Amino acid sequence: MFEPLADLAPQQSFAAVLIAEPAMGGAPEEALRLAGGRLQSRLSWAEVPTKLGKQGGRPLILVEVEGVPEAVLVAMLPRIDATATTLDCRSSSRWTNQ
Repeated sequence: MFEPLADLAPQQSFAAVLIAEPAMGGAPEEALRLAGGRLQSRLSWAEVPTKLGKQGGRPLILVEVEGVPEAVLVAMLPRIDATATTLDCRSSSRWTNQ
């Protein structure tokens, strides 16, 4: 009745920098893989100030915010946005201060 889809994987791969706490485990990386991405580097929130922007190319910056304290988000999201703008990176979402 139904024909199986031959290939559900995206045809083009993309590089991504993942910002997530280690406690999140491999779920964010698995989501990235299923979307056709390849992990360029994974940073904890504590590493963002010193390591974000040191990666080569123009990676997508994937940010996992579940469980991250609001104070950390308020401090780090503008920095992430500025880095993405400076590097002309693609962004998985846009954060605005309301």
